[in-house]
Amino acid sequence: MKILFCTNSLGAFGGIERVTIVKANALAAIPGNEVMVAFTDRGTFPERTIHPLSPAVRTADLATPYWQFTGLKSLIRGFLPQVLRTRKALRKVIDEFKPDVVVTTGAYERFAVASLPSRGRFAKIREYHFSSDFRRSLGNSVPMRLRASFMEWLERAVMSRFFDKSYLLTAADFSRNYASRSCARRFGWMWNPTSFSPVEKPSPGPLKRILAIGRLSIEKNYAELLEIWAKVSPHAPGWTLRIIGSGPQEQTLRDKANRLDLTDSVEFAGYSSDVASEMDNASLLAVTSFYEGFSLVITEALSRALPVLAYDLPYGPAELIREGRDGFVVPHRDTYAFARRLLQLISNPSLLDAMRPSALERSRLLSPEAIAAGWMREYQNLIKKQAPSNKS
Repeated sequence: MKILFCTNSLGAFGGIERVTIVKANALAAIPGNEVMVAFTDRGTFPERTIHPLSPAVRTADLATPYWQFTGLKSLIRGFLPQVLRTRKALRKVIDEFKPDVVVTTGAYERFAVASLPSRGRFAKIREYHFSSDFRRSLGNSVPMRLRASFMEWLERAVMSRFFDKSYLLTAADFSRNYASRSCARRFGWMWNPTSFSPVEKPSPGPLKRILAIGRLSIEKNYAELLEIWAKVSPHAPGWTLRIIGSGPQEQTLRDKANRLDLTDSVEFAGYSSDVASEMDNASLLAVTSFYEGFSLVITEALSRALPVLAYDLPYGPAELIREGRDGFVVPHRDTYAFARRLLQLISNPSLLDAMRPSALERSRLLSPEAIAAGWMREYQNLIKKQAPSNKS
């Protein structure tokens, strides 16, 4: 089977880039498959990628960058011509590669892929790498709610018609927002794979470190995590909260930690190129985001036998974490519940140690090989629906 991924970039440090590479590698390792990734923005590729790219995966630089649009005015003026250039470049790649499946990861390139006529030559798939209703979390004003409702309708009623199938990241997102609608048949869901190799066996050691990992931006809700830690830290001598990541909120968060008198127990470690090692040297992962598409960091933690304490945010934690076995999920935005559970875990290291083997076992379902096998079944079903007589 020939599989063509279309994405924004391979040379940027983000979850979409990492997951695309991991899936492409796993699919290319299946005998009989050929995999190519076409991208619009070069970024740091090929000098640096967020994850090693298999030599079995071919690449195509469409040379139609969208990051060159530095402001709203330039984006509005140049967006449509750039989409048309992307479409032209993609058609050339498709004519040469002759894929059975074309997959867009849902960034700017999705508009070009949507406009491509497949005419039975290939199955056309869209992947969501965010929760379909994330805009509801961006604000409660009437204009924001109206915009969120309109964009969700646009995705369901219009954009989905240009693809053979669109895939959400969680069963909960599908069940809540699509299952009862007439468009449900055009949607499905599939978990993302973990991008970390699982540890052979848990080795906790005398650790007293809680990790929070991700971009220092509003949606990760680190300000609330600091407030929670301010309640817990007086009862957790020797423990530290280590925040891995960089972003626009860094100084704001540092200032908040100072105001809360947390400078001795909070570490702002910045961006890390070795998150696996960070997880191997921690006791627990804390997730307090407003929303997530899937929370890739949870899958990575499980693969390193690291228990997780998370809000029941939309979406991901409630599907990935088995309550009391791999970690705990507490009501969303309930800071007191989060603090109580965090203190329980800190005060009971044997409970944390008991969760480690279970977390590692859970991660097997999220291995690249397991997720690639699931995608192959989906691809084969969609290809069967294509008209064989039109295949060239």
